[in-house]
Amino acid sequence: MNIQPNIPSSILLQPDPNNAVEAIAPQPTNKAFRIGVLARRGISRTLQLWQPTADYLSNQLGHTFTITPLDFKQINPSVANGEVDFIVANSSLYIEFETLYGIKRLATLKRARRGKDYTVFGGVIFRRSDRQDIQTLQDLIGKNFAGANEKSLGAWQAAWREFHALGIDPRRDFLSLQFTGTHDAVVYAVRDRLVDAGSVHTDTLEQMALEGKIHLEDFEIINQQTQYGEEFPFALSTRLYPELPFAACRQVNNDISEQVAIALFQMNKLAPEVALAANSQGWTIPLSYASVHECLRELRLGIYAGKNELDFDLAVQGSNNGWWDWNIENNQTFYSTRWKEMLGYAEDEIANNISEWEQRIHPDDRNLCLETLQNYLQGKIPEYQLEHRLQHKDGSYRWIISRGKILRDIHGQPYRMAGSHADITKRRLAEDALRDSESRLKEQTLKLEKALQDLQETQTQLIQTEKMSSLGQLVAGIAHEINNPVNFIHGNVNCAHDYIDNLISLLNLYRQTYPQPAPEIIAKSEEIDLEFLLSDLPQLLKSMQVGTERIAKIVLSLRSFSRLDEADRKAVDIHAGIDDTLLILQYNLKAKGNASKVNVIKDYGDLPLVECYAGQLNQVFMNILSNAIDAFPKESENPTIRIKTELNGDRAIISISDNGTGMNSNVQKSLFNPFFTTKPVGQGTGLGLAISYQIVVEKHGGTLQCQSELDKGTEFRIEIPVNATM
Repeated sequence: MNIQPNIPSSILLQPDPNNAVEAIAPQPTNKAFRIGVLARRGISRTLQLWQPTADYLSNQLGHTFTITPLDFKQINPSVANGEVDFIVANSSLYIEFETLYGIKRLATLKRARRGKDYTVFGGVIFRRSDRQDIQTLQDLIGKNFAGANEKSLGAWQAAWREFHALGIDPRRDFLSLQFTGTHDAVVYAVRDRLVDAGSVHTDTLEQMALEGKIHLEDFEIINQQTQYGEEFPFALSTRLYPELPFAACRQVNNDISEQVAIALFQMNKLAPEVALAANSQGWTIPLSYASVHECLRELRLGIYAGKNELDFDLAVQGSNNGWWDWNIENNQTFYSTRWKEMLGYAEDEIANNISEWEQRIHPDDRNLCLETLQNYLQGKIPEYQLEHRLQHKDGSYRWIISRGKILRDIHGQPYRMAGSHADITKRRLAEDALRDSESRLKEQTLKLEKALQDLQETQTQLIQTEKMSSLGQLVAGIAHEINNPVNFIHGNVNCAHDYIDNLISLLNLYRQTYPQPAPEIIAKSEEIDLEFLLSDLPQLLKSMQVGTERIAKIVLSLRSFSRLDEADRKAVDIHAGIDDTLLILQYNLKAKGNASKVNVIKDYGDLPLVECYAGQLNQVFMNILSNAIDAFPKESENPTIRIKTELNGDRAIISISDNGTGMNSNVQKSLFNPFFTTKPVGQGTGLGLAISYQIVVEKHGGTLQCQSELDKGTEFRIEIPVNATM
């Protein structure tokens, strides 16, 4: 927006030829310079006041100067980032920028009032003329007050200094404290009864009256200062401070700065209309700003705020966070423009009340937010920091991290709390996405682990099937190769027994008939020990018969153990299966070398026939008994295995215990895992108990449990239903 003054600047800015010697010679190279101006009365009014000054400098110096109106929010980053080359701002902002950003003042404004120039100003604290209840500054306690901006010297800080001198804390003692953004808005707020009183720059009321915007008789000055007399014969409520400076930013070289300063000093002489357009009579040499330092020092503002507070202020501006300020005593809350923007609202769409925050809290976060705030107010937690959701104008929710600090009075009661809001929606969405990804990855991992487990079980089954198939073939071969000759021998032993009985009877008959045999017969009888032969030969035949019967029984036990010809459940004698298994393991039970014989104690209960897969169940007995035998050290004394069976309701219980070395808890946890073994490499596959568990639990719907104590022994408890239900 570019509003021209009433008189064309092309005419105003032409220097008088008679004064040409005093004009600054144009530079051969045209450069562009931006003049940032604090728009204390709005952008339009700022351009009206200051565009002629930019045109004047352009004409005098041969460079291009433009005006950049800046509000209180924009001015700090504009100077910090080098977005402007010169700055025209209030005196307190100049002090701050001089310290932080190295700007240097070139001139001080000579404000035009009533035909004279003044280089000082102050603040005016005022009310409506019909508010007779407000006569002094103390009467403002408990009232609603407005200023232009917290960083405005004339429209707030000067007034605050006067309150501070009387021990009045505006944030604690006022019913509400609001900042409207411009000086004009403060005046309108008082006029329209939106607030009880306000403060503005000393010439604001007069200028607005000259512009026809207000009537001076509608307002009354509070704390009117008259001690300055004719030196400052205007409405005034505060001490005086030097007028605003024209300053160069640090990127501007000294030559340009000097040329601008000289042009400013000559403005009232070369182009008085330009000075008049800015309500001034030009510029003078820079004044001392010590009084501004005193004000800021007393209020602990700007460079006197203390490092932590100043750093926090700069951090908030630089971090793009919103900030809030809550008067706890009256619930009035100030929300910064950025705070409102984060939720999609314009400056005037959210009222200054704590309920504006409370009503936008996500229902799921409400209790946590209020509880955390209450705990902080009561001093139960040392700091206030909370992540929660606030509703956006479009109905969605934004994740916010809120941080705050509290102020307490001399009695320890909280009266003010301020802090910042940062939008962390992207971070929370990323965290949620990461959690979802981790959840999916975990789910996939579990599926892979399950697939691996299934694969291991399938492998175990294949190994077991192959093992049983090989065993079946072996048993079939043994049955075929051994059973036939054993039957032949067993059958012939009976015949041989009969033949020998006949021969012995015949021999005895010869001895009775011929009691005196020939000497040769007597000699031969003595040589072969005929009497012993006749008595031992029947016993020998009987032993042969017992041996063949035992071989036949072993073959039968092998076939019974494997039960390869029985694929379905059948009702079988569990005790017979255990006995067959013990018969096969008989060699392992015998004493060998230094190892003692393993004693087996059978404590069989009265079990009915049990419907089961007999061959598979016999394999379980084999695995458990083999492990029990292996668990005995060679030097073990009286190694014993106890087998106990009993009936518990409709379930058969088989308990196999030993007094071997036992196991620790870690081994017990992995006992039934496939391929887990404590035996040396090559002596165990780690499949025996895993297969046993699968047979008992999955095939028979039973349970297989292990109880063991190190150095005391182990007990395996098998429990299966008597009648098949699966």
